[in-house]
Amino acid sequence: MPERQGGPPTIALVVVVAMVAVIPFLGIPDLIEAFRSGRGALYLLESRLGGARASTKLLFLREVLLFIFTGILFLRLSLRARLVPRVRTVPAFLLCLASSLAVSFMLYPPIVGLSGLRQLTYLTMVYSLYFMRTEADRVEHLFVRSLVFVAVCEFIPALIETALLSQPEDNALLGPRVFGTFNDPNTLGIAFAAITFCVLFLGRSSRFTTASVVAMGIVSELLSGSRTGMVAVVFVLAAFVFSKLRHLESRGMLVTFAIIMILPLYYSLAILSGREGATAPMQDPRVEIFRQQTEGKGLGELLIGRGLGVGTSTLYALGHERTDVEDLMRILDSTYISLIVQIGFIGLGLFLLTFASLSARCGFAGWVLYGLMLIVGINGNVLEYYPFNLVVAAAYGILWGKREQMKWAMFTADGETC
Repeated sequence: MPERQGGPPTIALVVVVAMVAVIPFLGIPDLIEAFRSGRGALYLLESRLGGARASTKLLFLREVLLFIFTGILFLRLSLRARLVPRVRTVPAFLLCLASSLAVSFMLYPPIVGLSGLRQLTYLTMVYSLYFMRTEADRVEHLFVRSLVFVAVCEFIPALIETALLSQPEDNALLGPRVFGTFNDPNTLGIAFAAITFCVLFLGRSSRFTTASVVAMGIVSELLSGSRTGMVAVVFVLAAFVFSKLRHLESRGMLVTFAIIMILPLYYSLAILSGREGATAPMQDPRVEIFRQQTEGKGLGELLIGRGLGVGTSTLYALGHERTDVEDLMRILDSTYISLIVQIGFIGLGLFLLTFASLSARCGFAGWVLYGLMLIVGINGNVLEYYPFNLVVAAAYGILWGKREQMKWAMFTADGETC
C-alpha cells in the first residue's frame, strides 16, 4: 500500500480539517447579536441559559449538514478502499441498531428514526479517517493544527467572558462559569479535554505549543467549572505521564498514587468547580434520571430499547415545536442512559465491546481515548456531544489508520528481508 504524502491535499482531507476548524465560528452570530443589540454580556448569558439565540437555525442546520457531509465522505472513501476492515462485534452492533431503527419507523413519526440514524455520523467518521491512512502523517498533522486553532479561538472568548459576565448564582472557582462559543460550560470543558488528548497523543507539535494547549485546557476547566471535564483532563494527563515512564516500578507507583487520589479528587471537585459541597453519588440527578427511565419498564424494553432516536438532542433540535414527538424529546445527556433507552442493555453492551475492540487495534492511545469516552459518557451522549464526538471519532480513525499502516510497513520490510 504506497504512501501518498506529497502533492495538494485531497478533498477528503480538506473536508475533515474544515469540519474541525469551523467549530468556533458556529457561535459567532451570537457574539454579533450581543454587540448589535447593545446588551453585550447580558445577551450572551440569557441566550445560553435557554433564551433565544441568533445562531439557533445554524445549529439546527449543523445537525443535518454534518450527517450529509460525513455520509458522502464515508461512501466516497469506502468505495475507493473497496474493503471495509472488520472489527469484532460491529456486525452484531449494526444489527442491533437496524432493529431499533425499524422499531422507530414502525412506532413513531419518521423524524424520530432519522434523528437516531444521525448518531451514525461519527461512527462513519472513524472509518473515513481510517480509509485516509495512505496520507496518515499529513492528516494527523493538519488535524492537530486545526485543533490548536480551535483551542485558541475558544480560550480567548472564555477569558473575555470571565471579565464581562456577572453570574453570582452559578460561579466557577475563578469567577462566573464561561461558555466559550458553545451553549454550555460543560461543552467547553469536555472539548478541551478532547483537544488535550489529541495534542499529547497525536501529531508532532512543538513543546511550546503542547505546553500552551495543556495550560489553556487546565485553565479552561477551572473557568468552565465542568467537573466531568476536570476528571477527563486529569485522566488524560495521568495516562500521558504513565506512557512516558519506562520503568515498571515507576508505573506501579503512579497507578498506586492515582488510586489513592480518587476519593480526594472526588471531594475536591466541589471546590475546583465552584460548588459549595460535593453531591453524594446516589443523589446525583443522573441517578434519578436512570431510575425514571428504567423503573416500571418491561424486560423487552430494558433489553432491546424503545427505538433509535428517542431522547436524543438531535430529535429535540429537529423536532422542535412538533407536538407529535413532544413526549419523546427529553434530552438524555448520559451515553449510558441514552443507549439503554434507545437500544437497551444489549445494545449498550455491544457499543462498549465494539469500541473496546477498536481501542485494542489502536494501542495504548486507543485505550486512553476509550477511557476518556467512558468518563465523558457519564455527562453526555458521546454520539451526539458535538464537538467532542467529532474529535474523538477522527482521533480513533487516525490512530487505527496509523497502526495499520505501521503493520503493513513492517510486513513489507519483512518480505523484502526474506
